[in-house]
Amino acid sequence: MAYVNRIKNIFYPLFIELESLSLFIPTPNGAGFRKKTHGPKHGPGGNMTSQNLISASIAAETKADILQKLADIKGKLGFLLTLQPNEVHSLFKAGNGYAPFVDKAHSVATDHAQILPGVFELAEFKKDYALSKDLTAIADQVKQLSNGLQNTLTAANSDALAGALEIYAAVKQHRDKVPGLNVVAEEMAVFFKKPHRVASSTAAALKA
Repeated sequence: MAYVNRIKNIFYPLFIELESLSLFIPTPNGAGFRKKTHGPKHGPGGNMTSQNLISASIAAETKADILQKLADIKGKLGFLLTLQPNEVHSLFKAGNGYAPFVDKAHSVATDHAQILPGVFELAEFKKDYALSKDLTAIADQVKQLSNGLQNTLTAANSDALAGALEIYAAVKQHRDKVPGLNVVAEEMAVFFKKPHRVASSTAAALKA
């Protein structure tokens, strides 16, 4: 537990620091974090204006500090594995449903070590058991943070795209009035062109 507590001492301040940026707010049931959202805005005339799901910023120093702390955490978890899909598929999956079974086995191994075969590596089993408990505590917090980051990133990207579409509409409206905007309009229009499809006659000729 001493090891996982050292990890937590680094991770929890980072978690609180991200929360303090007002990017996320706790869910009512305390199960995690959700993005802070704002309803649609309406102009003086009642017309709906730009989408604004999230309104926040991260100072350069704060971003650098967060990245450094994440690097510190990665450094302290240098034993983490990268498993290929086929390797994951071949492993025993000890999900939450099997946790009580593993707990019971650990108790038996601790209280009645004499019944185990001589080739059984009891010390390694206990080491794996402890690591599983420690990583679960850390992974739960990381999952909450990751979900909050992904949800907020989705909202921020959506806000940015919604704004970009309004800018694009303005560019098209003024493309013939402002020097240079015609080129910009053509460059932006590329993102909305459908992929080129070979005409049926050409396709038929190729098959012949």
